[in-house]
Amino acid sequence: MKKITVLILMTTVVFNTAMAGVCGVNSCNGKTNLLYVNPNTKIYVKVDADTSPLNCTLVNGSMTLLKTNPMQSEIYSMLLSANLADREVKLRIKDNSGICELLYVQLLP
Repeated sequence: MKKITVLILMTTVVFNTAMAGVCGVNSCNGKTNLLYVNPNTKIYVKVDADTSPLNCTLVNGSMTLLKTNPMQSEIYSMLLSANLADREVKLRIKDNSGICELLYVQLLP
C-alpha cells in the first residue's frame, strides 16, 4: 500500500511540474492566466511561468502588448482564443525592452 501511495504522489508531482510554463531570455511558453486591457493603449499579459529569465522589465508581473503593434488585434484575438481553449502559447518579446513588449504570439500544439 505504501508503494502505491508513493507512486501516486510521485506521478502527481511530475504531472504538476509539467503543467507549468517555461521562459527563456526572449520568450515564454505557457498558458495565460491574466489578460488586462488598459485604457492607456496597452494590454497586459501574464503567463503561468517563471518569468525571471526574461531580459526585460515586467509591468506588475505582466508582458505588454502595445496597441501600436501592427498585429495587435490578431495577437489579442489569439490570446483570447488560447485562454478560452486552455491552450499554451509562445509569447515572444522585444529584446531588452523596458516593458517586456510583445512582438508576436504562437499557438502551441
